Amino acid sequence: MNYKKIWIGTGICLLVGGMLTFSLLRTSHGETAVKLVSMEKKEFKETILTSGLLASEKEQNVYMQPGGSEVERLYVKPGDKVKKGDRLVKFKNMNQVDVEAVKLEVERARLSRVQLNDQLQTLKKSSPSPTANTGNDQHTQSGNIETPATEKELRNQLQLANLEYKQAQEKYRQAQEQLADLTVTSQHGGTVIRVNSGEPSQEGTGPMITVADLKKLKVSAEISEYDALKIKKDQRAIVRADALPDKKWSAQVTEVGMLPKDEKIGEGSQQIMYPVSISLNENASLKLGSRLMAEIILSSKKVNSLPVKAVIKKGKDHVFILKGEKAVKKRVKTGKTGEGRIAIISGITPSDRVIANPSPDLKDGAEVSVK
Repeated sequence: MNYKKIWIGTGICLLVGGMLTFSLLRTSHGETAVKLVSMEKKEFKETILTSGLLASEKEQNVYMQPGGSEVERLYVKPGDKVKKGDRLVKFKNMNQVDVEAVKLEVERARLSRVQLNDQLQTLKKSSPSPTANTGNDQHTQSGNIETPATEKELRNQLQLANLEYKQAQEKYRQAQEQLADLTVTSQHGGTVIRVNSGEPSQEGTGPMITVADLKKLKVSAEISEYDALKIKKDQRAIVRADALPDKKWSAQVTEVGMLPKDEKIGEGSQQIMYPVSISLNENASLKLGSRLMAEIILSSKKVNSLPVKAVIKKGKDHVFILKGEKAVKKRVKTGKTGEGRIAIISGITPSDRVIANPSPDLKDGAEVSVK
């Protein structure tokens, strides 16, 4: 009885072991374990890569005034927030523009004009009419001789007074403008990013005050004359920074230069570059002047794609699809690659199950097993 149980147990163990051995031998010699994937839609882009510096779209630079000037008062310091119309700096009145004195000239000219006009009106009222005192020929003749001459003289003086009054008004307007120019105000809201005290000897060496709008940033870059033919205003772009490799910002082309930058005649071997401005659509926590990479998107299209490893490039491009329990070789026409995927133009259908990791020695018609 015990021997019978022993023989039965031994037989079961041999059977199980044989089945496992057969399975392992079959896998190792006849079947390959594979993973399957299907085609997925992915956006493939045609792009141009360039680099440039981060700048503000709206920037105001204040320079020392021509002819030498001195600062009377600075109203801002670096980092200050300003609004449109806020005072930035006031220069000294080096030309000694006396607005009050010019204002008095205007008032004197006005009074002179008023007095002459009053005299002319009084003379008109006191002069006899042509039909009055017809019996007194001598008085009439005397009035007709003297009055017109006096009236003409007053009219000439009044015309001259009117001219002097207009000249005084223009002089006053110019004096006010000169005085107003001594105080420079902000043209737009923003942040003060530069303040130099500025001496007269430093005129023309650079701005003494710079106000930049840090909420509206752009990348100022350059592109070749060949790329300039492809890039258009409003094309999308993606901006990246080496300092923040995990970050990217959406942007768009806002300007493509019509003329090359720093064009030099006679240097045919020099590459001609055109300026391009790429505006960021979102805030970026970066410093002005940072070097950024900009990927300008010329065109984009969603197409069927597979992982790059699923396509065998040996000879003509091909993949293996699963038919029953066998790997079947299929030639495919491929397109662009990007982000670990490759576009499939033709050769297979979205319903085909594609072997994701074909081994180099996988043969057409080989038996495979799915992991």
